[in-house]
Amino acid sequence: MVHDKIYLQFDALSKSRQFGSYLPVVVAIIGLFLPYDYAVAFLLIALLTIYLLLRYPFTHGLFYKLVWIAFILRMALVVLNHIYPIMPEQTDHLLYNGVARTIMDNYSRNLPTFYQLDHYSMNAKSYSLFLSWIYSIFGPNYLLPKIINSFFGVLSGILVYKIVNQVIEDEKVALFSGALTLFTPSIIAFTSYILRDSIIMYLSLLMVYFFCLWFKKKTAMRNFVFWLASFLLVSIARIQNFALYLMLFLFFFAILLLKSPRFRVSKWLLLALLIAGVSVFYLTHRDFVFSIAMYPLRAQPLRAEGGSAYLVGLEYNNFFDLIKYLPIRFIYFTFGPFLWNASGAFQYLSAMEGFFNLAAFIFTVKYIIAKRYGPYVDLEFFLLLFCLFGLFSNALVDSNFGTAVRHRMNYVIFLFIFGAAYLRDLRLKLI
Repeated sequence: MVHDKIYLQFDALSKSRQFGSYLPVVVAIIGLFLPYDYAVAFLLIALLTIYLLLRYPFTHGLFYKLVWIAFILRMALVVLNHIYPIMPEQTDHLLYNGVARTIMDNYSRNLPTFYQLDHYSMNAKSYSLFLSWIYSIFGPNYLLPKIINSFFGVLSGILVYKIVNQVIEDEKVALFSGALTLFTPSIIAFTSYILRDSIIMYLSLLMVYFFCLWFKKKTAMRNFVFWLASFLLVSIARIQNFALYLMLFLFFFAILLLKSPRFRVSKWLLLALLIAGVSVFYLTHRDFVFSIAMYPLRAQPLRAEGGSAYLVGLEYNNFFDLIKYLPIRFIYFTFGPFLWNASGAFQYLSAMEGFFNLAAFIFTVKYIIAKRYGPYVDLEFFLLLFCLFGLFSNALVDSNFGTAVRHRMNYVIFLFIFGAAYLRDLRLKLI
């Protein structure tokens, strides 16, 4: 029996390699009969297929079979939606493509990269620079960044699976959480547009993954470097994340320091040094800190626009209003749109997801109250902090359901993880 299983595994692996050896010929033949844009897109999909075959063969278990299903589904959706648009159009991609074309024009005229783009934020310029590299090589083929973003969505599902296996160390929870990341409709949709959210999601999860490895002291220096690199890259992709994640890590290490029973005198000294360092930074960069603190007051009115705007009447008049309105904004941001204010098929689908997010949140609270922690309690606490920091900080600013759905997807994933861990612990054994 054992020999038969081993034989079947080797047979399946050899067949996948045979498929990979014929793939270049198949791609070349099909590419001859396609228009240039679609031929290049088809070639890119073929290259990504080969990468998956080498890195994540579908013979490695159930989860990787789900990865392949998600990859095929996403690639088909991207191409079909490019030919016959079925998903709602996103206006931000016009901004990114416009800035990318200006950067390409600056290249051709030997001008500085961001010439005449000073009025755009670093967020817009960084992602548009990435687009300009693609368009400079292959021309303004808008299908290519959609394929790349969708592929990052698949890789994000793999990272969630790996993070759970590192922190909770439960295959069922990892499988359930990774599958939800791969197949949640809003995540599939918003990682298929020409938007930076897919890359931000991937880099954020990469940062969390390498931090977990570094915290567990697995090849510490290597993982510390990768953690730091992913932290810097995600900060460039969305500059607000620099302040958010920096505060997250400082708060996490301060809590660990306070709860540690060891080095009582030293830990208070280290905490005092941390407070002193933060105070010195505030005194020397007061304008910068004040600008970050006041960002929600400036940004919220700009986000309360469009047909899916919510809580339009709740405007910030002072800093106290941030705390006053945070609970209701958290509810709308994390669980909206609601069925009674949804319009159109996609908003109704998002509303159903909102109910799912609410269930995951309730299960997460129950999991925390029950204190059913795994072997790495501190890392579970870190994942919870990452989730709540992200949800609350974005809830302060966003007032549009379309924006909220794509900004929360980086963080509701962790509600899926804790919700799945709670279901695992039930006597009903639902997962």
